[in-house]
Amino acid sequence: MNRSKTVTAVKSRRARHSASRPGSARTNGLLLAGAVALLSIGALLWASRFGTRARQADPAPVSVDKAPTQETELSGSDITLQLVDKNDPGRLAAEMKLPSIQPLEGKRYAVDHPTAWLYPRDGRVVWVRADRAELFLPNRQQLPERGDLRGGVIIRLFEGPAGRKIDPEKETPLLESTSDHMAFDGAIGELQVPGRILVRGSGLEYAGTSIRALFNDPEQRLEFLSAETSEFIRYSPKKARELPSVWVRPAVTPARTAAQSSPATPAPGKSGSTGRAQSPEPAVAKREHLYRVSAQDSVQVRQAGREIRSDLLEVFARLIDNQFPKRAGDAALNVGGSSRGDAPAIRQVALRQPVESSPLPKRNAADRVRSSNDDPVEITWKGRLEIRPQAPGVDLLEGNDLALRFTGDGGGVSLSDSGARVRGVGDSVTYLDTVREVRLASARPQGAMLIAAGSGRAIVTDARMNLATGEASFRGAGRLENSDSDDSALIAERGVSWSDAASLFFTLNERGDPQMLRQANFQGKARAGAGKAEVTADRMNLEFDPRVKDRPLLASVSLDGEVRASDAQQASLKARSMHVRFSAPGAAGGEAIASVLLARGSVEGASKGMSLHAEELDATLGVDPEGKTIATVVAARNGVRIEGRDGLRAECDELAADVVQENAELAGSVVVLAKGESSVSGTRMRLTGATARLDVVGPGVFLHRGKNKAGGELAASAKWSEGMSYEDLTGELLAQGGAIAEAMPDANTRDKLQAETIRVLMTPGSEERSAASAVDGKQPAGQPKELLSVAAIGSSAAPAKVESRRFESATSSEKAPAQAAPKLERLLYLESQQVDADNRAGTLHTPGAGKILIVDQRENPHPEEGETGFGRGAGRGRTLISWRDSMSMDRATQTMKIGGGVNLLNLRQPDNQKTQLDCDRLTAILASSSRPSGLDSMTELKGELSRAIADGHARLSSGTKELLGEIIDYNAAEGVATAGSGDGSMVTLIDRDSASPVSAKSIVWDILKGRVEVKAISTVVAPR
Repeated sequence: MNRSKTVTAVKSRRARHSASRPGSARTNGLLLAGAVALLSIGALLWASRFGTRARQADPAPVSVDKAPTQETELSGSDITLQLVDKNDPGRLAAEMKLPSIQPLEGKRYAVDHPTAWLYPRDGRVVWVRADRAELFLPNRQQLPERGDLRGGVIIRLFEGPAGRKIDPEKETPLLESTSDHMAFDGAIGELQVPGRILVRGSGLEYAGTSIRALFNDPEQRLEFLSAETSEFIRYSPKKARELPSVWVRPAVTPARTAAQSSPATPAPGKSGSTGRAQSPEPAVAKREHLYRVSAQDSVQVRQAGREIRSDLLEVFARLIDNQFPKRAGDAALNVGGSSRGDAPAIRQVALRQPVESSPLPKRNAADRVRSSNDDPVEITWKGRLEIRPQAPGVDLLEGNDLALRFTGDGGGVSLSDSGARVRGVGDSVTYLDTVREVRLASARPQGAMLIAAGSGRAIVTDARMNLATGEASFRGAGRLENSDSDDSALIAERGVSWSDAASLFFTLNERGDPQMLRQANFQGKARAGAGKAEVTADRMNLEFDPRVKDRPLLASVSLDGEVRASDAQQASLKARSMHVRFSAPGAAGGEAIASVLLARGSVEGASKGMSLHAEELDATLGVDPEGKTIATVVAARNGVRIEGRDGLRAECDELAADVVQENAELAGSVVVLAKGESSVSGTRMRLTGATARLDVVGPGVFLHRGKNKAGGELAASAKWSEGMSYEDLTGELLAQGGAIAEAMPDANTRDKLQAETIRVLMTPGSEERSAASAVDGKQPAGQPKELLSVAAIGSSAAPAKVESRRFESATSSEKAPAQAAPKLERLLYLESQQVDADNRAGTLHTPGAGKILIVDQRENPHPEEGETGFGRGAGRGRTLISWRDSMSMDRATQTMKIGGGVNLLNLRQPDNQKTQLDCDRLTAILASSSRPSGLDSMTELKGELSRAIADGHARLSSGTKELLGEIIDYNAAEGVATAGSGDGSMVTLIDRDSASPVSAKSIVWDILKGRVEVKAISTVVAPR
């Protein structure tokens, strides 16, 4: 059977679940009664023989007319004796009134209705009476050595000082005992009550039979006291407060001087002094005695609805001069607060942390009326009662003067509080009165239990509640399980467990009762669970809002050492430490709301296929429409790494995210945002959710590696110096500041685009897409993105440049410097202040001046023509075209229309012959075999020059010849130029080796063969 530690009914309920408050934890009223009552039995009997060693004022002697002398025979009536202390003959120890006394054998006397006033050394007064007595008086001036009192034996203890006039029938005594028979033997220090004795006073009442006590007069110590049977001990806390206590030391009056001293045995008929001088008595060392009181068999302690049951009750006490020591005020517990000054630095990543149910108590105060601490306490048991001295070294008396311990054999100890609806079991319940600490313990791990109905339970090994400081501590492993249900399975789902130790700290009300849970600490594999949500850590510290009086409302939670948290949605968070702050609920009440999360050290978060790694994580928390706790603003720092679905990943030094607005910012020495085989890097990036926009602030680089359509390696890269932005809603990408884009569509091709600004337009995304969807890897429904257009914008000083190179063998940027570069086979180079490529229209346009270089260095691209043939392939070589106004190209037909001061320079490969063409406008057509088949907007001009038609002030020269005309049609593939005009004007051929030019309506010049044919005028029409 599980048992729980004496976190007291209150503590358990409070500390653990739905704690109850006023008047719940003053266990001292319940337990202290037993200790004081048991010790008071001996105190009364002790007071009749011994007092403290402190010297008190001597009582004034009484005037006795018939006081007998040592020689006077004791017989007759109305005799009064003044008796001295045999160990201190100068001190009056007693006065006896003997209404009728008859001598017996051996200095024994029979007395009827004797009364006596005893003056113990502590300054109090004891009054004794009986119907009859038999006394042994070997010395008539000292206390009787033996005595046997019978019939109506009454002993009453009064406050001092000794010698004052007391009416025993009217004044309330500190304690009173009544019995029918009492015997004492002063020689051996023994006192017996064979029959029943009743002890009352100071709020206490005890009844028992067969009392036997042994006293050690020289040591001032009770050696033994036993009661064969005991009926009850009753204690009234209210009366104990109202009446004087036997355990309060009486005021000490100064010792009398020699002039004030009086004789111990006055002369007959006089009431003078003692007749001997007495100087002030020197201080005497205080005597310390330890005692153990035991009551056995079916022990029950009851106070209204509270009860403790055990097999054995032990009381351990320390007495100084046979009084409870007075101690300094209760020690104040100094608990350091763990609130942190950290604040979220920037915004960050969203990780859901829903809270289904608090694992902690839901109320500080009970709804029901509780038992009062002023209710009477009753203790009963069936077995023997014993009081014995205890050797030094009792653990329970280390720094403590009074302790009670309830223990059980097999059945253990049970406690209950019907008002608080709390019950508990354990192997022992201990109360330390001086330090006001209650303990509930078990010899078996987690063998003690406290259960609060409808709230939960505490399962512990050793629980301790300090009623002076409001601290409950749990040693060893334990669990606090919280639930509003009585279902044990449901209770176990919600709670806190630990392996090493735990502490709960409560505020105290004006009566010193634990009232409100203010802090809780758990150490060693601590776990807090609520439904499917769970938090584990090596250490947990919970602080509660002091402004809320009726229940423990979380203010903060601090977790340290291998912290792990998870929720019902499989979201998780790990770190070396975490700190969560809570805000109070609104006016409608409810649970505290987590508002800030701080995680430190190797932070790892995961949620819905995404993960976050960082050294520091800060989050501002909120509640979604479903009532779940979510991160609204998040910040991560130092080694930040995010991984998501579909290969999404991000790396930076600092990440900030506004989850509600779907905005994020990444910063660091190197920031990488990647997905699949593509990545963007820079030093600062922004993600905007509304338009799914990515901004790279400052320099950046784009990299991509993959496979082309043929299955070969494909690589692409881009870089810029000022910034790059991409907005999914519009499909626009903009890179600025010395932007350079390079691509390797296959192993033999290298393409390059360079401009101050590069603008790329792709298919716009859906309005439903957001930055969050881009970050978490979601793909839009429908077809993949389609490239629409590319614009490369330069300046007059730094024009835009487009370049495509084709090599004979595979090329790689990773080749070692010593390795020979592959031979260039073909080259396309385009340069202009601005280059616009419309992919859907299949056009390429430069609105200003520019030039284009086309290089074809294949040795024999058309082997069917022969190695030296002048047929197809004659246009191979190098062609450079420049212009002043603009250039437009139809990529489907590979036709370029160029205007404004056009210059074409063609260097043929077969004979390295140079041909130059100048005109106002030019139409250039590349060979059909090189027409593009893909979607590359700028770099698929890979062909040789097939035909060039010059219009307006055309001039073509090659070698020593020069052809002039309005229109010149140059067939580069055949190496033939035809000059003519649309208005019938003449064309001219000039040969520097000839004295005169040739003019005609039409001239055909076969440049490769060096042959000129002059013809009649014929119409030559240039394409428009």
